[in-house]
Amino acid sequence: MKPQSTGQRPEATGPRTPSTSRHPLRGVCWLGFLLGAGALWADELVLESPGVQTQRFSFVFKAQTNTTYAVEYATTLAPPNWATSLLVVGSNGPVTFIDTNGIGQARFYRVVQGGLTIPASDVRAVASGLYDQIQLQQPLDPAEVSLFFSVFGIATLESTNDTAYLAAVAAQQPFMFDFQVQAIARKLLQGWYVSWDSFIAQMADFGAVDHSGQPLSRSYLTAQLAPLLAKDPYEYRELLPALVLALGQERASRFPGGNADPVLGDDLMDPLQFSLMAYSGAVGSLKPGPGLAPKRSPAPIHRPLGNPIPTLLGWTPGLVRFFGIGALLGWLGNQIGFPLGGMPSYQAVVCTSIILYSYDVQVTPDPQEVWQKSDPPNNPYQSQITAAVNWNFRQNTDSLPSQIALWIAGCDFPQNGAQNNVPIEWEITDELPQHGSLTQSDTVTWNGGQAKATYTAIDEPVPPVFQAMTSPKAAIGYVKLRVLNVLPKWPALETILRPLNPNAAAGDASMTVFYYKWPQLTLDFDSDLGASQAGIDCHILATSVPLQLVTSGQGVTTSYSYQGQGQETYATFDIPLKGQNPGITISSLVGGQFQATILVQPGMAAADLQVMVDVGKPQENVVVVAPQVALPITYYWFLDLWAIAHNGEHVTDTSSPYAGRYAIGGWQGSGSTLTRQYSGGSGTVTENTSFKLVGTPGQ
Repeated sequence: MKPQSTGQRPEATGPRTPSTSRHPLRGVCWLGFLLGAGALWADELVLESPGVQTQRFSFVFKAQTNTTYAVEYATTLAPPNWATSLLVVGSNGPVTFIDTNGIGQARFYRVVQGGLTIPASDVRAVASGLYDQIQLQQPLDPAEVSLFFSVFGIATLESTNDTAYLAAVAAQQPFMFDFQVQAIARKLLQGWYVSWDSFIAQMADFGAVDHSGQPLSRSYLTAQLAPLLAKDPYEYRELLPALVLALGQERASRFPGGNADPVLGDDLMDPLQFSLMAYSGAVGSLKPGPGLAPKRSPAPIHRPLGNPIPTLLGWTPGLVRFFGIGALLGWLGNQIGFPLGGMPSYQAVVCTSIILYSYDVQVTPDPQEVWQKSDPPNNPYQSQITAAVNWNFRQNTDSLPSQIALWIAGCDFPQNGAQNNVPIEWEITDELPQHGSLTQSDTVTWNGGQAKATYTAIDEPVPPVFQAMTSPKAAIGYVKLRVLNVLPKWPALETILRPLNPNAAAGDASMTVFYYKWPQLTLDFDSDLGASQAGIDCHILATSVPLQLVTSGQGVTTSYSYQGQGQETYATFDIPLKGQNPGITISSLVGGQFQATILVQPGMAAADLQVMVDVGKPQENVVVVAPQVALPITYYWFLDLWAIAHNGEHVTDTSSPYAGRYAIGGWQGSGSTLTRQYSGGSGTVTENTSFKLVGTPGQ
């Protein structure tokens, strides 16, 4: 008769083993079981005493201290579909696995060391899901935000009843108040941040040290976090720092710019990151108490399905039950030495969170869109930026139960309302510094908690004649406001307002600067010259000469020019020869080097444009083969004819770097193409010459 199942969950006990003969077999942890008959093989783990007693199957394995083990089972190996039956933490002794559910059916068992792991993709999905909502400015439900903390055993307490609060204090359990979570949810959406540098500096001011006893530093903490970026999956103890890193990396990928860091992402801590790290340091500083010690419950862990944000939440009961709050939440405290201890650590974290995220800061640029300064200015090139700093604690302390109100009173809250004489620092980020600067800025708030700054765009170097050949570009950036000394007990901490969505309702600090890129220019030259008396007809062609932008000097002395050169080609060249009729007609004769320079002047329009050209000296002593006659011919006729036709445009100033060139002005047209036409001639010279300057948008 087959043993009957009791329907009870598996059990894990200490060194006690079933009363069957001991058969030590070493194995990677596989065990096949059919109607009580067992077989297993081994490599690293030691499995002992597989056996069947009344209504149960059991075996024993030795577990290392602080190592997780998952006992999993499957009803077939073709293919297996493993389910977790038991999860335990080792204590350097034998663990007895007892299963009363599988009697009478075929089951295969395996024991997996490090049995609870969390895929990195799950952690990234949580970060991505959260910032999907933030980027779209979808309101964050405080109940949903509180679930992030509950993963690590941080309970959200209702502020209307102090019973749960007193119980948490007595058990030294970490907790949050409901109004605290509400403030964190608001600031996540608005874009409130703490810089990593200020967080690390503040921890060092509190006395935090690394493992060598030196003050906590960025390099040390980064070195502890960096290995997690390449790890997959994560151990349960690594979940908190992995989530903190994933949030920073997610922002850096969505909103490039700023102070990117290969480990920390955008180098900022949002309210969720900051609060988790602050609680982590506080828990790590505590001695294990009733609320922190691991509990060895045999309840299985079930992983949830559904939307990204709840992905990790299904582990909450099992994680806290099996490993204890200290193991899950105390990552930071395990990496550093931290002098604070006991409930004062929790009070410092709770008070910090409430004060920090009850500040309201609005940063308003007026106008929000400016242009690089033209000459004369046609569009606004300055923006007056106003910041307003207020502290708005939305919880009525008079309505709190007496014990909670007494505890909150120790937080040393600021007065509600406008915050005057608060030190502040301004910063422009992303593309804004390339196109302007803050030319004036207040360093403290004044009456009404306000402060002002002026953003002034740089001069627009591209003159109107070339602006018409391209389209304006947009440089987008943010005005960040650091509010200093907002926490008397955390003086090194700074808050940063940097909304990630330009359409954020509160504290919209995005700005746009419009500017022009230099166009790419090509100069086409086609000239047909003739000498009526000499009977010479020259046709010269130099096409598509690219002009390159050349920059000289720097700062206020910067000057710009376009320069280029191209090879001339005579399409036809008719020369009369004495005693011969007809003369010589030459086709496709190589000419000289055509050179062109455009001196760029501020505010230059098409009417001001001058192109300095050198039509080049033709090659000399070219052997030309006439019909049945080979003659060495030296020809300068084109230069002579050009000099006659363009005598008034010749640069005669010998001190000019362009002496001997011709200044071609009088350009016509608009937009991307300008032309200069010559027709008729001068004296004995007839001419039909065309210049065409073509611009295309720059990259």
